[in-house]
Amino acid sequence: MKFRIALLLSGLCGYSLAFGSTFCVTSVDELTSALAAAQQDQTASHEIRIHTGHYMTPAGGWRIDIDVRGITIVGGYDNPDCTSQSSDASLTVLDGHQSARPLTIDTSFAFQQTPVARDIVIRGLTFANGSGDRAGGLKVSDAGPITTANVLIERNIFRDNAATVYAQDNSGGALLVATDGPDFSGSVFLTVRGNLFSGNRAPDGAAALLFSNNSIDVSNNTVTANQSFDTSLSVRSTFTIFTLSGINYSNNIFWANNPDSLADTFDLRADSTVRSNLAADLFNNDLQAVHGTPRTDQDNRAVDPGFIDSTQGDFHVAKTSMMVDVGIDDPEGGVAPIDLDGTTRVLGAHVDIGAYESNPDTVFQDGFDGASPF
Repeated sequence: MKFRIALLLSGLCGYSLAFGSTFCVTSVDELTSALAAAQQDQTASHEIRIHTGHYMTPAGGWRIDIDVRGITIVGGYDNPDCTSQSSDASLTVLDGHQSARPLTIDTSFAFQQTPVARDIVIRGLTFANGSGDRAGGLKVSDAGPITTANVLIERNIFRDNAATVYAQDNSGGALLVATDGPDFSGSVFLTVRGNLFSGNRAPDGAAALLFSNNSIDVSNNTVTANQSFDTSLSVRSTFTIFTLSGINYSNNIFWANNPDSLADTFDLRADSTVRSNLAADLFNNDLQAVHGTPRTDQDNRAVDPGFIDSTQGDFHVAKTSMMVDVGIDDPEGGVAPIDLDGTTRVLGAHVDIGAYESNPDTVFQDGFDGASPF
């Protein structure tokens, strides 16, 4: 394991970190050691860079417990000292082999009365085949005590994870994130953007459970083939939310969830279970099944997104798709500069809906021209 002292900058959305160590890991054991070292040093925020590869999760999964500092964990590095990077999230896989949650970020140290600004950033990873009680793929904090960090979950793949228990009235098949942010201004301190959620399962919240007293922004995600399965619940949804300040959904594809065709199962709840004035704001999404009435409903649609080959797990959209060039360019949490493959965003008139950007300059679709048809 190599590490160096560095000024850590997340580079997006104003997320910034203090001085800390940068760890370069190329094996299961090195990742375990890097997380332990970062946990031990609570004087600074740290960055863990993971080399491309397929990492089988150890018993119990990887875990780090952080206090007043943040952590950045990023995949895709492709040289020995982690100075060169691919932006393709599929190249770095944390595999729970259907027995463990790949990664847990706990915040169980004593609550800080005066929080300091720091971030939790997870980017460029695939969480696959994970299994856990309330969250199957990635869990970031919870209510005991909740973190006060900015959290950015960006350009990851969550595939075939399962939450097995509906505890404390919540679960998230792929992802559970809880944060209140560094203050209670109502600003966006939790952003989930540019991710693919596919084949995940949970009693409720088949793809994700997101919790924040402040605002939440969910943008440019592709959410498909996920299943909420607890039929004892009156309403189930692919994303479940708790917020006291509101949630924005922009430029997302929610399609072909509920593959088991269960009644009372939806992509998301547009209403709020807390207060009626906290209903969701929906901008330029493709939504197949929505429960309740949103606060804002602008330029949303319910049409087949035109995936290239969903049966083979290819959720890029064809260039003829109605998802191309119809997104909103300024969602509340911002648009990432690149998509899930690393392709530049906003190649056409507007950003595409979903996790992938279609390339309008690619003419041929037979693959013989050497260019990607996506």
